[in-house]
Amino acid sequence: MIIQQLQDHRVVLVNQDSFYRGLTKDELKRDHEYNFDHPDAFDTEQLVETLIKLKSGQSVQVPVYDFKLHQRASDRYQQVNASEVVILEGILVFHEQRVRDLMNMKIFVDADPDVRLSRRIRRDTVERGRDVHSVLEQARL
Repeated sequence: MIIQQLQDHRVVLVNQDSFYRGLTKDELKRDHEYNFDHPDAFDTEQLVETLIKLKSGQSVQVPVYDFKLHQRASDRYQQVNASEVVILEGILVFHEQRVRDLMNMKIFVDADPDVRLSRRIRRDTVERGRDVHSVLEQARL
C-alpha cells in the first residue's frame, strides 16, 4: 500500500531477508535450532554498505539467499537501481543504530500475533520448503 501511494516516485524495495548470512557447517547441523529472528542472523555490515550506496545514488547487487540451503547463492544477485525512495523491509531493521541513522522516515507496522503466525506458516511452507512443525518450533525460539 505504501508503494501504491508513492506512485509518482521511483521506488525500490529492499528486503532484510536478503542479508541473512550463510550458516556455518556447525550451524547447519542444528539448523532447526538456529534463531533466524536474532540480529546475529544477518550480515549487517553488508546491509549498511548497501544502504549507503543506494542513498548516494549508486546501484547495488543485493545477495540472493537460499532459504532451503541456508546459504547465499554464490553466483546470483538481484540488481537494485538507485531510486528516489528506498523502502527497507524486515523484522529487525530498527535494531541496528547505523541502519536507523540512514533512514529518513521510519514506519513500524504491527499485526495481530495470529495473523503474523499464519503469514509466516504460509510463507515458510510455500516459499521456503519447510514443514509446519519446524515453523512453529522456530516461532517459539
